[in-house]
Amino acid sequence: DSLQNYFYSYYGKVISKIDWEGYLSVMFVVDSTGKAIFKQVITKPETEIFNRSMKDCIDSMTKWMPGEIGGKKVNTLLSIPIIQKIY
Repeated sequence: DSLQNYFYSYYGKVISKIDWEGYLSVMFVVDSTGKAIFKQVITKPETEIFNRSMKDCIDSMTKWMPGEIGGKKVNTLLSIPIIQKIY
């Protein structure tokens, strides 16, 4: 829930300005040092308006625990799905 709330604090500002309902997926990489690096926003219906707010969101994240394989820290791709409904 806290991650969803964190994302909403950024994309909620965009949604409040437009009448949008749909599917949003934020993709980013957590690198081997734990830094989150913005990759892409996928939305249905398609819109580019969320890219800037989600890039700012990812750039402001605190460090994550990096993934590990065989005791070695590795880059890890994460995809967070969000569904927005207008009530």
